[in-house]
Amino acid sequence: MKADFDDYKRDVEKNLHIINKLLRTITHDQDTEKINNPELKKTDFRELIAGFNTILDELEILKDKLNEQNKINELRIKIWQIAARKYLSEKSVIQQLLNLVGTFFNVSYASFYRFNDNNNAVCEIQWKNRGNKSTLGLIIPYHIHKHFHQQEYLVFYNGSLPLKIKRDVLQLFKRTGVNSFLAVPYREKGKVSGFFDFSEKNACCKWKPVEIEILKEISKIISIKAAEINAEEALIQITERLDKKVADHTLELQKANENMKKDIKKRRRIEKALRESEELYRTLIFTSPNPVIIIDLDFKIKMINRAVLELCTLHDEGEIIGKNAFNYIAIEDHQNLLDNVEILIKTGSLVITEFCFIKDDGTPYPAELNASVICDSEGDPIAYLCVIRDLTEKKEAEEALEKEKELFEVTLRSISDAVVTISRDKRIVFCNRVAADLISMKHEEITGQDFQTIFRFVDRNNKLYDTMRLLNLFEEGKITAFYPDMRFITPGGKKIPIAGSGAPLRSKNSSLIGVVLVFRDISEQKRLEDELFVARNMESLGVLAGGLAHDFNNILTGIITNISLAHSLLKGSDEVKELIRYAERAALRASRLTNQLLTFSRGGAPVKENSSIKKLITESVNFCLSGANVHCEFFLPDDLWSVEVDRGQVYQVLNNILFNAKESMPNGGKITLTARNIELPSEEEEKEYNTFLKPGKYIIVSIQDEGTGINEENLEKIFDPYFTTKDTGTGLGLTSAYSIIKKHGGYINVNSFPGKGTLFEFYLPATGIVSKVEEIIVQSDFTGCGTILIMDDDEDVRKVLERLLEKTGYKAVSTAEGGQAIKEYKKARKSGNPFDLVIMDLTVRGGMQGMEAVHFILEYDPDARIIVSSGYSNAQIMANYKDYGIKAVIAKPFAMETFLELIKKVCEE
Repeated sequence: MKADFDDYKRDVEKNLHIINKLLRTITHDQDTEKINNPELKKTDFRELIAGFNTILDELEILKDKLNEQNKINELRIKIWQIAARKYLSEKSVIQQLLNLVGTFFNVSYASFYRFNDNNNAVCEIQWKNRGNKSTLGLIIPYHIHKHFHQQEYLVFYNGSLPLKIKRDVLQLFKRTGVNSFLAVPYREKGKVSGFFDFSEKNACCKWKPVEIEILKEISKIISIKAAEINAEEALIQITERLDKKVADHTLELQKANENMKKDIKKRRRIEKALRESEELYRTLIFTSPNPVIIIDLDFKIKMINRAVLELCTLHDEGEIIGKNAFNYIAIEDHQNLLDNVEILIKTGSLVITEFCFIKDDGTPYPAELNASVICDSEGDPIAYLCVIRDLTEKKEAEEALEKEKELFEVTLRSISDAVVTISRDKRIVFCNRVAADLISMKHEEITGQDFQTIFRFVDRNNKLYDTMRLLNLFEEGKITAFYPDMRFITPGGKKIPIAGSGAPLRSKNSSLIGVVLVFRDISEQKRLEDELFVARNMESLGVLAGGLAHDFNNILTGIITNISLAHSLLKGSDEVKELIRYAERAALRASRLTNQLLTFSRGGAPVKENSSIKKLITESVNFCLSGANVHCEFFLPDDLWSVEVDRGQVYQVLNNILFNAKESMPNGGKITLTARNIELPSEEEEKEYNTFLKPGKYIIVSIQDEGTGINEENLEKIFDPYFTTKDTGTGLGLTSAYSIIKKHGGYINVNSFPGKGTLFEFYLPATGIVSKVEEIIVQSDFTGCGTILIMDDDEDVRKVLERLLEKTGYKAVSTAEGGQAIKEYKKARKSGNPFDLVIMDLTVRGGMQGMEAVHFILEYDPDARIIVSSGYSNAQIMANYKDYGIKAVIAKPFAMETFLELIKKVCEE
């Protein structure tokens, strides 16, 4: 304000200087021209008058400024007068100051905001102009007012809003009707804790510097006022707390003084009583053989007898008198003794059966405490009389007995065998938990019972065994093993195979007082032995089946190839050709039986090839149900996907299920076969067992019969090895079916209810390509070229293959074992006419095996084309032939067309 006033003063002085200059010019005697010129005089006077008018205007403005400055000064005086009032609180001072400056500057609102715990500003105190709605309690979010922390003041109006908060501030303006506001931060102890603001509803209001200065001044004044108020309040609180502490301490001293008087009076009575009875007590105490201790109510030792000195290995009672009795008691027993003091005072005596006493050298020992209260002549307790009895020997005996008992019980509990002790009169004296569980009785129910009525045994002929004979054996005094194949009969009638032994029980003078029987359940052992026996038999059968299948396949290979060759050479009668075709089909069906034997014998991975599940199902049904009184209904759509499977193994699965279905309907019935495509996961398939399958394309095959069904107990075991309900069954049919489907990456499940039939369903991974079923047509004009090496240990097979290949245009060389094949291959390669193809049999009798020869040939010539052909082979090689460098495999027996097509395919690669 002072700077404005100085500016106006300089302007006035400048104008006065101009006027003086004009006056001197007008009155100058030498300037006759200007004096005699009326126009010049007129102009100078005009300028003079204008200058005076300007000065007057500026003086008026200066007057207004001075008046405004005076009002501001008066406002400041009033502000400081309000702040100086000591009886006003901080809130009252703020309210009066807001009323004063709000009225003075005639703003819409004058408010005080304080930050809450969330750093949002809350309007706590406010002055509002007449006609405006109060905004007390209004909350301004932190992201709007956070600018106040680092600035002396902040002005918000439409043109000055930061872009980041413009939308939020406009919403705030709209809600309150305010168009601009001026904010000055308020600090307490150097930290911004709120702000003062002027808010104006007029649009585009710009705040004057004086308003900013007044708000800053008010903020500082309130900060000073708050500090003063806080200091005064703190001083008052400290004074009040000091006064209260003095009063409380005085009261405590008074109570302590009264208690001290009471204690002194009581102590005097006790001392008097003690003096009166000291001699009597001393005589009684010192004559007692047990340690006796007298302790006062503070548990200090007042008197002891000689037995205490001996117990603590001390020489003089002065070493223990006056000490706290709890120093000689184990810490873990302190609380127990303290808890019993109240009972001791009420009852007058107390026996604590056991606690741990600590000798002066720190050695603990168990003791028994007998305590009683010593009272004065007025009946008030003054001390405790404690008699201690050493329990060391008793404790050691109890612990030894307990350890022996615990060891015995733990031993018997840990034994998995049944243990029974029998007296001479054949009564049960003891049995462990295992023995009690065998007869489903409790231990206390068994003891004392007659052994022969509780435990019953049968011999190898299932005759009830005479237990007396067994017990009489122990008269000889030797440990005797039970007879082999002895079985125990449970209360439910179940016969459990057992093994065990018995031994005599003798007294100290060696007389027989009873026997101990120890036996165990060997059901699991017997089952494993039986399974091992069956497994070994089945393994031998598998080896035999594989050998037979190999020889039979070689024979069938010659039969089928010769039939096919005869069919191709035969000209003329169609009827004869048809008969030859029937003979060929019959031979192929016989080959399927040998393939089942091979699948069982090798038990390996499937040899997969692209197949039509529709064809597999129909051929299996025609084979299994031929001539049976069972009708089969098919639901096999034409768009079924093809599958990569071992045809022989899938035939075996279908045959096993179909044979079981047929046998479950001896009086005839219907079998429904369904197949459909499915891609997992699928919403249509919500069956629980789908969780065992990987996501992908599958074909579901369902076989539903109308037979007798399977009960729930047997249904859980249907896929278990060796489980069968047939008198002549082996229990391997469905087990092998389960294994085959699993090895193919599929899943098989069964649902059945007695009397309502059985449903088998199995999943097989599919290719996603619709299969096409095509009959193989004999190409009588099939021709080829090249030289082929044949290695087979069967002469008939070699001859028929040579004849077949030469007939179709190939040149064939044959050998009987692998070594000869290697020599022929090397010889042909060195001559410059190498073999185009090698057909190698894997199983050779009396020479180098086919696989060994394959390794030698591929090592000699990595580009050699080799086809493996065998009627009995390692399934791993047949299933993964490409891993061994083999181009293709073909299982014996095979059709001529299949054989020639495979040769053509490999030669053209």
